[in-house]
Amino acid sequence: MRPRLAGCALAALLFAVGGSVQAAPRVVGGIDIRVGIAPWSANVQQTVPGKFRAECGGTIVDALHVLTAAHCVYGLDGNPAPPQTFSIRAGISNTYGPLSTDAEQDRSVVSVDVHPDYVWTSRSIAADDVAMLTLNKPLDLRGPDVRAVALARSGAPLPVGAHVWLAGFGLHETDIPSDGTLELINQTVISRAACQSAAARFTIEGDVAALCARAPHTATCRGDSGSGLVAVSRPRVLVGIVSAGSHNCVPGSVGLFTYVGAPVIRRFIASALRH
Repeated sequence: MRPRLAGCALAALLFAVGGSVQAAPRVVGGIDIRVGIAPWSANVQQTVPGKFRAECGGTIVDALHVLTAAHCVYGLDGNPAPPQTFSIRAGISNTYGPLSTDAEQDRSVVSVDVHPDYVWTSRSIAADDVAMLTLNKPLDLRGPDVRAVALARSGAPLPVGAHVWLAGFGLHETDIPSDGTLELINQTVISRAACQSAAARFTIEGDVAALCARAPHTATCRGDSGSGLVAVSRPRVLVGIVSAGSHNCVPGSVGLFTYVGAPVIRRFIASALRH
């Protein structure tokens, strides 16, 4: 398996789920799926020739825009990466080689919008961890493998107790190579109090736009940053963006997500979608 970097470091004690480590894609405790099960899922690649290749997840919100984590759009030097270093792969079930039944669509990125209050850091959890990538040309959303997902309503209360899906290409187990398969895990949104109690590393203050989710035997891991947490309702609704998790991707550990329903996040998304 070819090694790859899975994004830039977000924290020292907490892994930034797309942290600057040798990584290969799979979530912990998930099941292999075809992309048609989670057709909003995209693979976000950042490439600096001769230096590194980084990968995160992304969520298709319309034909021209992919939502991801803000820390995914920074380079290893802590500076915003130029749009031309990013590429998007949609409609794939495997990052090493799409299945014969997949309908891959590749796009370059023409602009990157980062939440204005986000501050990159290598040592702590950062608030407003969200960014929007604008594509060079629209995705074709008419097929079953590439679809946009609805967004959580602005101002909606935290969906505590909601069953959610996370589809990602992140590590299956810390530092263990994988075959690049898209995997799905089921989790439950927990309260901030429960999150704080279960994961003392997290500090969630005031009305910070964050939510937490967990489930026995599953966890987010490196390479999952930016992937979408989707409520298993009809229609599917994007409620979170993977921001951080436990240092060693421990099954049953709490994952921290940027809450899409927070007004401060929805205002940013509305502004970025106009680009």
